[in-house]
Amino acid sequence: MGEIKIIIPYKPRPWATFHETNKRWIVLVLHRRAGKSTAAINHLQRDAIKIPNARFAYISPTYKQSKNIAWDLLKHYARSIPNIEFNEAELTAKYPNGSKITLYGADNPDR
Repeated sequence: MGEIKIIIPYKPRPWATFHETNKRWIVLVLHRRAGKSTAAINHLQRDAIKIPNARFAYISPTYKQSKNIAWDLLKHYARSIPNIEFNEAELTAKYPNGSKITLYGADNPDR
């Protein structure tokens, strides 16, 4: 079976060298509107595409922020992936390889 080439319409900002690291924990301290959410969503998406049957989470201060900001970004950058499934109720993107990215809010730790 041939490999499918997926092109994501994302161009990292000059500061986004963290995409090249293999570290587990990354801390970004940047100003407003620097592109942190976009970079984080695409970083998670890159790994979700590469690692089958894995689970990833994007956590915003509130669930509403995840829904208003990161959900639209995730859908925008993932739209070119064939057979991706979006669950609007759970804010989850399921990739063809079985991996998932789910968006959460830190305001409800029991969710």
